[in-house]
Amino acid sequence: GAAASHLRTFSFAFDPGDPRTFWAGLVGGASLSLGSHGVDQLIVQRYLCARSLRDAQKALLWSGVVVLVQFAAFLAIGFLLWAFYREHVPARPFATGDDVFVDYLVHHLPVGVRGLVLGAVFAAAMSTLSGSLNSSAAALVNDVLLPLRGRTPADPRAFRWARIATVVFGVLQIVVGTSGLGGGSIVDQVITIASFTTGILLGLFLLALLRSPTPPAAAVTGLVAGAAITAGIHFLLPRLAGVTVAGLWMALIGPAATFGTGWLAARVLALRT
Repeated sequence: GAAASHLRTFSFAFDPGDPRTFWAGLVGGASLSLGSHGVDQLIVQRYLCARSLRDAQKALLWSGVVVLVQFAAFLAIGFLLWAFYREHVPARPFATGDDVFVDYLVHHLPVGVRGLVLGAVFAAAMSTLSGSLNSSAAALVNDVLLPLRGRTPADPRAFRWARIATVVFGVLQIVVGTSGLGGGSIVDQVITIASFTTGILLGLFLLALLRSPTPPAAAVTGLVAGAAITAGIHFLLPRLAGVTVAGLWMALIGPAATFGTGWLAARVLALRT
């Protein structure tokens, strides 16, 4: 493993297209974690279920420890699979790294254990998807639809709207999940997609923290500009300049672009008034 560089802990090379360098993990990873654990409704709604603010803070701090142990386990499993398939070379080379675990699960795990692992995979997927669908529908109905209609959460139509929104977001998740938006492995795709959404959202929250209130028009300008800049860097820059930017860096570029353009738009509007 050491000879194949599989035991190297840090890579200090500065390659914007490589999500596994020290700098991408430190800077981009910190920005992604700040967005996902600070402003994403999927996580925030779990804080609100805690008995007190202190309990929510404990949950946030311990989640960092648990995630560290979790990813260490992932890396260990990946290393063991690499060692296993060096001794049990498959008849056909794997098309992608994501196929390795699936092949091992289907062809090498004993009956019984295979069922337990499949059950765990489906249970984890269902719990994550249900939480994301609920948070997306809740944010749309409570933060957008009800205020626009001048209604309260007690309105009987709110529940019907939430059901419709859940179906719509379910369809959107299927489309995004099968689109291969992030490219590369599934992990890289997930990080890229999360960087798009949470990065822009983090930029909006930073605008809201300014001393002087940010006008809604300036916030919308920042939202649109942040989405356009991140999309342009991801889709157009590789074609025009041959430069690829990793998803973790998008987690920093998104909020910076959203906040920067929103702040400039607010200054321009202030000068006009």
